[in-house]
Amino acid sequence: MTDSDIDKTNEAMNSLLPDGEYRKICLPLFLEALKKANSYGSNKWGAYYYDEGVRLLVGNLIVFTVHKKRIWLALDKQLLNERKDLWKLLDESDLWHWETGDYSEYKPVPSMNGYYTPSNKDSDIWPIVRDLHFNYLEKLANKYTWLNIKSQPKHSDKLLDYLKHELGLRSIPFPNYGEAEIAEEISSEESSNLYEGAKKQITVNAYERNPTARKKCLQKYGFKCSVCGFDFEEVYGDIGSRYIHVHHLKPLNEINEEYKVDPINDLRPVCPNCHSMLHKAKFSIEQLREQLRIHAI
Repeated sequence: MTDSDIDKTNEAMNSLLPDGEYRKICLPLFLEALKKANSYGSNKWGAYYYDEGVRLLVGNLIVFTVHKKRIWLALDKQLLNERKDLWKLLDESDLWHWETGDYSEYKPVPSMNGYYTPSNKDSDIWPIVRDLHFNYLEKLANKYTWLNIKSQPKHSDKLLDYLKHELGLRSIPFPNYGEAEIAEEISSEESSNLYEGAKKQITVNAYERNPTARKKCLQKYGFKCSVCGFDFEEVYGDIGSRYIHVHHLKPLNEINEEYKVDPINDLRPVCPNCHSMLHKAKFSIEQLREQLRIHAI
């Protein structure tokens, strides 16, 4: 990050959280939650700042937001229902207030949400809030394979660099959305074949496996097969969420040493069956789509 980027981020954060003492209290709490989320996988979370504060997301949901004077958190509803004593302690505390608006609870993974007001004094409430929050993070991490693809672009490495500098840390976790396992995209026999470029040899699926290129392709085109329209999540539910292969369109004779994959123009999402047929028949997506149309009659 350049000095200019650092200055801009510092300026933005000082505007969002102008009270220096408050930042010293709440940012370590935010970092603690971030590290907990990261412990379940570096592809499951993201963090960013916006005009109302600093946010942490896990899976499909916002879980932690630092506002100017208080912190919004999602707590494990199931555990609260099992431990009425904890619910009572929160109800009686001046430092905790339940959310009453649109985000009072989540239903996909049940939560009860509210606001914690950090204090300079030792608080008996924060350990309770933290444990209920951490329990919820674990459940989200078990449900969602990785951070929602629509939320991934919101993540801000600049925020993490700011936290590292502001809190005097040697290191800080960064998300990696390319870590999710990608299934075999062509057979081992095919992938062992080498194709000659202008001056060097490459494997066909090197471009299809590139996690950064894959991510950008799927952000553009989504997870439905470009040939047959198959959607794994529609058919299989949650276990099929975000599952798809990525196919490389560019003819091999156009690939040379200087070639750099263009995720938008060179890649398309395809299901495994169509992917195999594209490689086997050496068809374009349009040709295979026409083949399907003919044989569906």
